[in-house]
Amino acid sequence: MEKEAFIWNIFLKDVLHEPDAAALSQTLSVYKEYPIDEERRIDIVFTGNGRFIPVEVKIYAGEQQAQCCDYYQYAIKRDKNTYVSI
Repeated sequence: MEKEAFIWNIFLKDVLHEPDAAALSQTLSVYKEYPIDEERRIDIVFTGNGRFIPVEVKIYAGEQQAQCCDYYQYAIKRDKNTYVSI
């Protein structure tokens, strides 16, 4: 396993508790400010191995109206195994 995949495997497994972290880390793509429409962007998105994992970072920022709900609805259409983690 190459170094970058190894680091992503640790993050996916230990931080996001992703059950298939090893397989996902081998095919992983990471996007920042992932657009879901003309006005909304998910902070970070992990894709690979058929997964779509959105991450919204809320440090010193409030949620816009229904922001996280909109992101979840978008994600669930791309990956039926999408989940919410707080």
